[in-house]
Amino acid sequence: MFDNLRLCGGTVTVANKATAPIQGVGTVTIYVKDSENKLQKLELTNVLFLPGLRKNLISVTPLALKGVVFDFHTTPGKVILQLGSKTLTSESENGVCVLKAMNKELVALYVFPRLTIDLAHRRFGHAPSPFLPKCWPRK
Repeated sequence: MFDNLRLCGGTVTVANKATAPIQGVGTVTIYVKDSENKLQKLELTNVLFLPGLRKNLISVTPLALKGVVFDFHTTPGKVILQLGSKTLTSESENGVCVLKAMNKELVALYVFPRLTIDLAHRRFGHAPSPFLPKCWPRK
């Protein structure tokens, strides 16, 4: 799966607060069909090798910093990724948005967890606790 892989260590904390050991970092090339059903080569760099994870996950923030635009709202349950003239649309499988790659890999883009104060704290750049309750609708 990796085009190149450099061994390294460390850990990553995932959404459920569990940690997963990092065994390497490298480059992965996958082929996906775009919104016009044309085959597109997608090269992902600085990909972490976490053998303990059951799904291949893409972190939205690093891609957004490289200019990828994500649309989570136009089509509920799907994510639209756009970079320049290229557009990819995910499919939804069991509440997870996935890109179906031609090399038989699935890449999960986004999980729809229940929003909690702790999750909001992490998603809003570790916003101060007094700020977060103001984000919730009042009952």
